[in-house]
Amino acid sequence: MFDREPNALKGARSVRRGEQPDPSQDLALLPYSFSGEIKFARKHTRFIVRDLPQLVSRSIGLLLAKWHDQDKRIAAYKEAEITDIEAHDLVIRATDVGVCSNRLIPPVLHEWREPRHDAFETRNVWSLFNAFTESLKDGNLAELPKRTEALHGLLDTHVGLLS
Repeated sequence: MFDREPNALKGARSVRRGEQPDPSQDLALLPYSFSGEIKFARKHTRFIVRDLPQLVSRSIGLLLAKWHDQDKRIAAYKEAEITDIEAHDLVIRATDVGVCSNRLIPPVLHEWREPRHDAFETRNVWSLFNAFTESLKDGNLAELPKRTEALHGLLDTHVGLLS
């Protein structure tokens, strides 16, 4: 996603990463998840044409590494079974770290208890992640990258990907 940066870098451009769905998967079952971890920005100067290829190449390399990390993350989420009590605790902790407001607790819990897709009936962290992303779909799109980054941080810590 290309966007203009706020006042600090007037006239700058940046690129952010979002999850790339696998075209062979049912898109209705894929959670919406974005991350702004890889970002490059460059003011428009006379050297931008010279510097841009190196910035883009570096960012593409970082993106490929992040996609590999994402595969490991999803596998860890699918392997980590959780109870209702753990899920409820994670939902409350998610409000503490800014994943969602208190208003979203009921929709997240409803999606956890009665997932709209059969693929998420297994009681694991992947199903809870889906409950959050399903509930966040109707929210502010501009806030989604920040919220899903916070969600990944919370769930990655829970499954042991972050120490």
